[in-house]
Amino acid sequence: MCRACESPMDPYRVEPCPACGRVGTKLVKHTLVAPLKVEAELKATHYWQRQREFFEKNKGWTFILTAITLLSPFLGLFLSGATGVVTGLVVGILSLLLGPKAVVKVRKIERGRSDVPTSGSEHP
Repeated sequence: MCRACESPMDPYRVEPCPACGRVGTKLVKHTLVAPLKVEAELKATHYWQRQREFFEKNKGWTFILTAITLLSPFLGLFLSGATGVVTGLVVGILSLLLGPKAVVKVRKIERGRSDVPTSGSEHP
């Protein structure tokens, strides 16, 4: 078939179009038929993560900090003057440094994966 004038042309001969005389306008259409068989196997993988955050108390450090808090006023009662001020300052700094050890933030992360095989399919 000629693309310029749409007149029929012989697909096996190399020649200009017999109707319009143009060269290079031949359009050849072929239909191919081939059997096709497809097999596919799919595998789906699911990755998961579970995250949990909580505070955990350390009983030993909690007891020590409670004792420092309750006993430091009585220590100030017995010590007076510059000695009492310095001692109170040291006890305050000590409890400030030991405080984070009494309660700890815990982050628990669990990771895993699950593979789910899927069945293959056939197409004729």
